[in-house]
Amino acid sequence: MSTYSENKEWREQNPDKWNQQKKRYYAKFRRNTPNRGQRYTIQEINLILNSELSDRELHRLLGRSIQAIQVQRCKLLKDRIQTG
Repeated sequence: MSTYSENKEWREQNPDKWNQQKKRYYAKFRRNTPNRGQRYTIQEINLILNSELSDRELHRLLGRSIQAIQVQRCKLLKDRIQTG
């Protein structure tokens, strides 16, 4: 098994391969996203911020892509930090 530092080194040495892998991974979870383009509800926002579910589990539950969930969480946390 490789260590984190070995993985990081490989990613730095092979950025094209790393980007291809990320694209393939996220593409798997873009399918079956019935709520694509819809506004987030208060319940969804609370789940994204406070749930102990993994992003993959949230993807199945909310009908949104993993990448969309990660981006939304980042935006919400950034807003939370800026407003106090």
